[in-house]
Amino acid sequence: MIIFLLKFLQDASETVKYKLSQTNETAIRQNLEVESQLLNQQQTKYLSIAMFDLLIQLKNNGTLNHMVRNGLMSPKVFMYLEIYMYIDARVKAGGKSVNSVVLDAEIAFEVSRATVWRSIKIIKGIKGEKQ
Repeated sequence: MIIFLLKFLQDASETVKYKLSQTNETAIRQNLEVESQLLNQQQTKYLSIAMFDLLIQLKNNGTLNHMVRNGLMSPKVFMYLEIYMYIDARVKAGGKSVNSVVLDAEIAFEVSRATVWRSIKIIKGIKGEKQ
């Protein structure tokens, strides 16, 4: 009887160990998946920031202007960047809401309000900012 009880406890212990190891493996897999997703999000954000920085650098050294003139890049990219930078500078200067600055940009760039909002959305997407 004691031998049977010891054998039963040993089997139960092995079963518990096996189930714990499976639970640990599942938890480890889930943690790895979460870490992988976070890493992908960070890489995407850094890539977006790098793209925006490259776009600004190309604009500052005149390369973007030459690319637009020679048809290598759409003029809309240049225009959207200019509109976004105009709005960003005005909002950071303070005193006005984004909506009033959008109205000013509409007049300054002679484009529709929808185009101004589209440029904000697109450039924020390139920068990796939330809308």
